[in-house]
Amino acid sequence: MIINPEPSDEEVNDSQVAVAGDLSDTEQEALVEEVGTVIFKSTVLRYLSTISDEDALVFEAFVEVYSESEDFIDKLSVQYPEFKILLDEEMEAFQKELS
Repeated sequence: MIINPEPSDEEVNDSQVAVAGDLSDTEQEALVEEVGTVIFKSTVLRYLSTISDEDALVFEAFVEVYSESEDFIDKLSVQYPEFKILLDEEMEAFQKELS
């Protein structure tokens, strides 16, 4: 499996989020990417826990094939609508944590 389920401490922590306003544009982009990665990985873990091993292999293959495409999340959302629901929940939970 190419998806690392355990985000490292360096990926995202509260102090990074708290100082986001003090970051350069490049640093802010990197932080947004890191946060997105953590949210995506969390969603993947939740989704994989709801499907069979066979379905998980198919899902992982889909991710491997399409993960580099610009419209990856759109493709994933169409092919796996249940995943999209979980992703929306994860994003909403993260936004609530920030407020």
